[in-house]
Amino acid sequence: MWGRGSEINREAYLVPLLSQRVVVSLSAMPSMTAHQFSLLTRQLAFGAEAFARRYPNCWLLWEAGGTHGHLSDVSLSVVETAVAGTRKNSPHPAGDDSLCFVLKPSEGESLRVGRALDNEVVIAEPTVSRVHARLELEGTEWHLLPLSEKRRTLVGGKVAFPGESVKLSSGVAVELGGVKLSFYDAKAFKALVARVPLRASR
Repeated sequence: MWGRGSEINREAYLVPLLSQRVVVSLSAMPSMTAHQFSLLTRQLAFGAEAFARRYPNCWLLWEAGGTHGHLSDVSLSVVETAVAGTRKNSPHPAGDDSLCFVLKPSEGESLRVGRALDNEVVIAEPTVSRVHARLELEGTEWHLLPLSEKRRTLVGGKVAFPGESVKLSSGVAVELGGVKLSFYDAKAFKALVARVPLRASR
């Protein structure tokens, strides 16, 4: 059905078979995938070592209910979340289920974050600029470079100004416009997922 090397399609259609939950794929960059948090709790329940091998990267978590100034869409169907095309079917937290972006750039690449659907990390909310910021990996450390001059960026509760790169520490809160995010390294994110009770299958 899908060609070899199509990681975006394997993530979107094979993983839900384990959990009966939705994995949201981003069409802009094949290595970028967004997961519903509840899906990850199920994957971790299948085996901690396998989870750690599968996800050795850092994460950006879009908090459930972490949008103010605009009402987010909820309860997106598989069809709606399979392809990022409009705000309605682009990745969003569903109800109380946070959306988690695994950060996997190729060497020397940065990840654009913003409202536009051709960004590597799509935050399709009107309070977020089309290209709001850029995530840059320097060695083993992630930095956030704000780009928007019209909409605010906060890191750890402090204003981050356009053009001034800010190092991200694990667990730090990030606000882009009216959207609340959190950054985690792989170890801290795995511990976060492990602390959340596994939801019963519907």
